[in-house]
Amino acid sequence: MQPMFLRVLPFALGFFLVANGVFLSAGGASLRFTDLIALIVAALFGMKAFGRANWSAVGVGAALAFMPVAWAGLAVLGIAERATLAQGARWVFAVPWALVLVAVAHEEPGRTRFVKGIAVGCAFNALVIVAQQYGFDGPLARLGFSSFGERIVWVGQQLRMPGLHGSPSASSAVLSLIAPATLWLYLKDRVSLWWPLVGYASAGVGLHLTASRSPLLMLGISTGFALLITLSRRRALGLWAIAIMVGLPLLIVVGPPGGWVRWTDVGDTTVNASNRLHTNVSTMELSLQQPLGRGVEGGQRALFEETGYVATHNAWLQASLVYGIPMALAIFAAFASAIFRLRYGWKSEAFWPGLLAFHLSGIFFFEEHLTNPTFVILTMWLVVLAVIPVRAGPRPAQSTRVP
Repeated sequence: MQPMFLRVLPFALGFFLVANGVFLSAGGASLRFTDLIALIVAALFGMKAFGRANWSAVGVGAALAFMPVAWAGLAVLGIAERATLAQGARWVFAVPWALVLVAVAHEEPGRTRFVKGIAVGCAFNALVIVAQQYGFDGPLARLGFSSFGERIVWVGQQLRMPGLHGSPSASSAVLSLIAPATLWLYLKDRVSLWWPLVGYASAGVGLHLTASRSPLLMLGISTGFALLITLSRRRALGLWAIAIMVGLPLLIVVGPPGGWVRWTDVGDTTVNASNRLHTNVSTMELSLQQPLGRGVEGGQRALFEETGYVATHNAWLQASLVYGIPMALAIFAAFASAIFRLRYGWKSEAFWPGLLAFHLSGIFFFEEHLTNPTFVILTMWLVVLAVIPVRAGPRPAQSTRVP
């Protein structure tokens, strides 16, 4: 029998990973829940509360964090600037997160509890967005769970709700994680059909109020990908039937989240695609000119001089511009490894990391999501998992259902 702390911990980690509110804010800087948890976890590892650390994982995590730490050091010396220091700290905080996830959420029942925490946390993100829509952001902000005043964005006459993560794009991307989470839980017989139904309904409402397109697109692609992997499963066939008989009529009658105008405005789409292509190509050129990175502010200045924009609109290119091509390639290789491990099938331990890596790979093509602690932690975890062997099938001595 596990101690209560170890039984609750995986769920709490999953919840606060995506429901990442502000614990303390002062002088323009903020300490988020994920930062606080990282400090606590690091202390617990020091006291050997989780046993001996996986030294392979420690080495890989330290290697990935090397360039962010190096650039943070330059910021301390006054050569780089404040945002570079803050982002470097977030990559350091991601290392204890990756280690504790390996310790408590790599095997059952911790894995299921962790994914349930992510699913519930994503639903909470949708609740925050709805609360902002109806003017209840004040009480949530006092608890650290609302960022309404940080960034106001309009699309035509529609105010895009910023959610919990500071901007509509960031909040909607985190919310989209409810798709791989609830799909994995349902397809692995961990939960009933109500979990994906409620999860997708929450995502639909949240994505409508944020008027976000790329997370919705990846939500659909990841869903189709997961159902193709599990095509032989009766549960997967049931979800296909629901998608065709319920989802398609709703799409035709009601329209997609954000409304048809958001998806059929050719002028807006063309300008948006053109700007993104311009920043992507320019970022690649700047990365090749300085392969070891430029830091956060240095990268933004160089990109602004080339394009008039400070955002790369691509997390893969963001990593190469800020921290260098080797780090971007390491992340890409780890994600590719996780996805390639899906060849072991849906019964294997590789199904959840592979499905998550596939989803993140897609949304990383649309925005600079490696400024968000949630995605920094998930990236670090997937890189660490690349050096941990997986079994091709389920462990024979363990139950497949977790209370």
